[in-house]
Order: sequence, then structure tokens, then C-alpha cells
Amino acid sequence: MDQRKILILTIVLGLIGLFGALQVIELRAEEPRRAVVSMEMEMSGNYLVPHINGVEYYNKPPVYNWIMAAVFKITNSYEEWAVRLPGLLSIVVLSLLSFLFAKPQLGRQKAIWASIFLITGADILFYGSVNSGEIDLFYALLTFLQLILIYHYYERAQWWPLFLITYALAAIGFLTKGMPSLAFQGITLLAWFSYKGSFRKLLSIQHLTGILLMTLIIGGYFLLYNQHSDAWSFLIRQFKEASQRTASEASLMQVIRQIFSFPFQFMVLLLPWSLFLIPWFKKGRRKEIVGNSLLSFSLLFIMTNVLIYWFAGEFKARYYYMFFPFVCYFLAYSAEEALQSKGWRTVLQILGSLVALFAVSSVLLYTDSWHLTRLLTLVALIVTLALFTALIWKSPYIVLSLAALLFLARIGFNYGILSATQRKADKFYREEVAQLMQICNGKQVHLYGTAYEFTSDASIGPLRLDSASFRTAPLIAYQIPYYISKASEEIMLFDEELISGRYYLVPAELMQQEWEPLFSLRDHWQQRD
Repeated sequence: MDQRKILILTIVLGLIGLFGALQVIELRAEEPRRAVVSMEMEMSGNYLVPHINGVEYYNKPPVYNWIMAAVFKITNSYEEWAVRLPGLLSIVVLSLLSFLFAKPQLGRQKAIWASIFLITGADILFYGSVNSGEIDLFYALLTFLQLILIYHYYERAQWWPLFLITYALAAIGFLTKGMPSLAFQGITLLAWFSYKGSFRKLLSIQHLTGILLMTLIIGGYFLLYNQHSDAWSFLIRQFKEASQRTASEASLMQVIRQIFSFPFQFMVLLLPWSLFLIPWFKKGRRKEIVGNSLLSFSLLFIMTNVLIYWFAGEFKARYYYMFFPFVCYFLAYSAEEALQSKGWRTVLQILGSLVALFAVSSVLLYTDSWHLTRLLTLVALIVTLALFTALIWKSPYIVLSLAALLFLARIGFNYGILSATQRKADKFYREEVAQLMQICNGKQVHLYGTAYEFTSDASIGPLRLDSASFRTAPLIAYQIPYYISKASEEIMLFDEELISGRYYLVPAELMQQEWEPLFSLRDHWQQRD
């Protein structure tokens, strides 16, 4: 089988693996929170100020919610697949862009490898693209585009598009996830222009115009926001959200532990491909990096920006997705040389065999009932696994064959582990909320309780700049309002006073003796009934 056929088969298996299980497991982690904010935007028509339970939500700006709300509108659906679709499309587009920008500098084969390494790395393949309703895959795409265009336009000395487009993207990034986009833009420009001896360009009219454009975009949004709510408090909360990820908010022991463990934890996220980092420790590698402008830019971006996270005291895999494409350029570059060694090929062949074993066992061990469809699926999986396992031992296209096996493992993971997790877990809400909504005849359900109040400050270490007080709906596992609002197609509004004729979700500790409960539900996040 030639390389083109293997590549096409790999892409097909990838699409099946990524898009074939969007409904298998219910929303989890941060997915339902993103979904609830987006649903309330679409249901209320208020796209300017984010809300949860009808009360203002301060933690994230609105751009990703606009994207998700647009998907809801276009598809006329609030189902899990619609929630997860923007994130999955983002990683596919990111993989494609990674290839397109790498091809001129690395060549077609290594560019293909880099894009494959990105999408089949352990964390994205088995976590990020499973919980794709979270914000981070879209934010990684936005940030990658912002940064790679700095490199792209610099190489062509196109200063107006460099500063205008990248600062516009930085503004959109800020309105997606807050302060990190400003840090990425400033640090990367300073590092790259200094390295290239072009520091004076940072004092140019083009650069100042780019900053002005970013200010107008961000400022324009907050001017509109301020007509409906307090924009300054929202900005303080964005500052706090960013500072919580830094060393200023962590203990000394957390920072020390993170410093030593970070490189190893990071490598795990991109397994098995991160093994190709090992050849970079050979002597003489510095010349290869200096001789390749894309690798020089990638290394400079990684080393100057990752320090913020390296010393943060907390490791969260999804915060590092924007670094993955640039790391994968190095992995693809060294893979070509490594695979000339029989030892490296043997390592990948053994890994491929283990991946095939995992794919089959994930179906066999996690399936508790069998019928014709399941049996046919298992047979098809085993036959395809046998084909690619043979290819990985016989074919010269070992990277593509291993990538195909990884996508097959994801299919087995979808069909076996995810299905079993949804069936057996006692901390999910989809079925329970469906029962609740039957009792309510699909009508609107309100949330009753005591408002959650907290204070956030804008501070840098011991220096406190300002603070603001916030009042939101009571904290509740966000799967609950998601599934209730999806079923009723109405917002689950927070009420502090009971109004006759409404259905209410009430914390058990606030129940009065004379009230007759219709249904009992467990909030596993807040550990209450």
C-alpha cells in the first residue's frame, strides 16, 4: 500500500474517531458551563453580557460563547454534539494550518507528520477532543494563528498586516479567554524582533497602529458592556482569572514541585511522539535550529512564553495546547533522522502493537452485552487493526501506520470505555434530569437558593491595585441547568423568592416542612441534594 492510500485511510479513521462519539458521554468538566452561557445568550438574545441562570457571569469574555451560540442557531440543536462541534472543528483546522505553515520550511513529509503528531498526541486524542465543548481547542487555534502570522509576515517584511492582523487576533483572544493573549503578543514580539535585530520596528507607526486597533476592539466591547453592567468589575475579574494561573497565587512548595515535574508532565501530553525530543539533546543541534527560521521562531516562542506556566504551581494540560503545534515542528524534524535507525523503528513498531492491543481490549473489557451491531463493529475494528499492525512492521510509512492505529484506538475508546463510563458512572445527570423533566411535563424549572457572593482583586504579588464584589447564582453542577434548559428550551432562572405556579430546584437544607418534593437530585460537584 502506497503512502497516499495510507494517508487517506488515516484521515478517514481520524474523522470517524473524532466525530463518531459526540453523544456517547454527557457533558463534563468545563463543557456544561460553556454550554449554559451560550444557550442563555441564544435563548435570551442578549449576546453582550454573559449570564448563567439569568445572572451575570464574570469569569470569561463572550467570543467562544458567540461561536457556540451560532452553532446552536445554525443547527437548531442544543445537543451534546452541537456543544462539542466548534472545539472539534478547531483542532482539525489547527492541524491543517500547522501543515500549511510548516510545509515551506520543513517540507511536505515533515509538515504532514507535525500535523498528525498534534492531533494524535495522547492528551488531545483521548481528552481534549473528547471534552471538546471546553474553550481551549478554539483558543489554541486562535492563538496559533496570532503567533504564526507574526512569523509569516516578518519573513516577508509585511509590517502593516503583521501588526494589524496579529493585534486584531490578540484582541479577539482577549475577548475569548482574557489576559493571556496580551502576554503572548507582547512577549513574542519583543523576543522575536530583538532576536532578529529589528527592535526599532516595535517603535514604528505600524506597531502603534496595531496597538490602537486592539485597544479599539477591546475598548469598544467594554464600552457597550458598560451600558448594561459594570465593565471595570468585569476587567478586574479577568485580571484575577489570569493571576490565579501564576506563581503569585501558589505556595512555594507548589512552585518548586511544578518546576521539576513540568517537563515530564508536558512530554506525557504528546506521547508517543514526544519520544522524538530525545534526539534533540545531541551535540550540534543548535546549528540546525539557527539554520531554520521556523524552528528558531518556535523555540523562541516556547521558551519565552512557557515560563509563565512553568512556574505557575499548577499543571492543567489544556492550558498548553497553543504550544503543541510549535513543539510538533521539532518532533517532526527529528523524526526523519530517528527513523533511519533500526532501534527507533522497532520502538514504534512495539508501541503500535500495544496500541492495537489497547484498542481491542477497550471494547472487549468494557462491553457488558453483545448483539449483531456490536459484533460486526468489533470484527471490522480487529480486521482494520490487523492491517495497520502488519503495515507498521512491513511498510516504510511507519509514522502514518502508527497514527492510523492511534485513531483506531480512539474508535475503540469511544465504543468501549466511553460507553461503559456513561452506563456505569453514578455521577452523571442526563438520565436523572430526563426523569425530572417528565415530572415537570417539560416546563421551565427555576433555581431557588441563596446568591453566591465573592470578592476579586487585581493584584500583582503583594501589590493590590483594586477589587470588586460580585453576586451570582448559587453554585451548582452545570450539567443540571444544561440538561434542564435543553429539555424545556427555556433558561433555568435563579429566583430568591418563590412564586406560586413555578417548578423550583431547591437545596435540601432550604426545604420547608410543608413543601412536598417531587424529585430528589444529587449535585456531585457541591456534594449536596
